[in-house]
Amino acid sequence: MCGRYTLLDPQAVEAALAGTFGIRTFARKSRYNIAPAQINPVVALGPDSAPRLVDMNWGMVPFWERGAKPTFAPINARSEEVLAKPTFSHAVQKRRCAVPADGFYEWRTVGNGTKQPFFFSLRDAAVFWIAGIYEDGAETRPPGYALLTTRPNELVAGTHSRMPVILSGSRAKAWIEPGPITPSVLAAFTSPFPADGMRAWPVSRLVNKATVDVPECVAPVSETEDASASTDQPELF
Repeated sequence: MCGRYTLLDPQAVEAALAGTFGIRTFARKSRYNIAPAQINPVVALGPDSAPRLVDMNWGMVPFWERGAKPTFAPINARSEEVLAKPTFSHAVQKRRCAVPADGFYEWRTVGNGTKQPFFFSLRDAAVFWIAGIYEDGAETRPPGYALLTTRPNELVAGTHSRMPVILSGSRAKAWIEPGPITPSVLAAFTSPFPADGMRAWPVSRLVNKATVDVPECVAPVSETEDASASTDQPELF
């Protein structure tokens, strides 16, 4: 599961958007703790099949759910299941998107059953893209997206059993191209990002609170450090 990610450097994100998709504007502030149910920038194809930046809610309401208060809005989709599950199968064929990020968090169970958060990023701290799928909005809500996850690489496996599907610029551009996707092509897109291209460190339990969005969220700490937070369990919302 991926329940948090970051956009630390808006200028780097703007450059990545321009270089990969030809999108020239990104007037956003730094984000240190992006959480589900928040509105975030996502790259998807517009009606003219050109990439555009769209504000979407992190949580994809299935296309058949048209009520004002949906009860089901998954934030992640297991890549091994998206072609078969009705919740995701239509979106992965018709509505693929690329979510800009430069880091994500996962939690490791440590002594006494508590959860220690870890921050993961590319070794060079570069912007990357998380493969996503989305559903269009309705009168009562904006469009919503879910992140694809895959099996962990060797680095992430020490902390969690899943990791987001990370794509480079060219692969992200190919991911959102229109047209159906076959199981073999999907498997090629969703293989784990190489561990030797990534880095990780433990961070404060401040990140557990979805409302905390400060630079201290990504600051390295000792795994034994008594980091301040109201709970050991991450709050999704």
